Amino acid sequence: MDFFSNMGGMDWSNEQSVVEFAIHRSRILAGSKHLFDEKKVRVLAEKEFARGDRIASMTNHALLTGGESYLVRTNEINVPSLVVHGTEDPIIPYEHGENLANEIPGAVLLTLEGTGHELHYDDWDLIIHSISKHTSLPN
Repeated sequence: MDFFSNMGGMDWSNEQSVVEFAIHRSRILAGSKHLFDEKKVRVLAEKEFARGDRIASMTNHALLTGGESYLVRTNEINVPSLVVHGTEDPIIPYEHGENLANEIPGAVLLTLEGTGHELHYDDWDLIIHSISKHTSLPN
């Protein structure tokens, strides 16, 4: 939380600052299952900076409020749901994913052991297979 609480003072117009922020953020959000690939994160962050008009907006979802009244209506979801959650998510603990899957009638939980708050490239095959399998089930 200390890291994220300092985002307001960051110079979002400075490429080096943004790239270093992205690397540090990705390192914090990563789980222990996969090796952290700083070079890959750096290259992606540089590309994001080059193409983005408002790069600071990548963090806007962390500032959202409201909608809390819908949280108690989760059990009203009536479509096939697949909850994907890492066991080492430092932002939204794994227990929240378990609870969500339990609250949505008929939901399936895909547990990513050792994964943080990320959809790591090395998990994509499992995630894609699980989505394909889940969406091909008869209603």
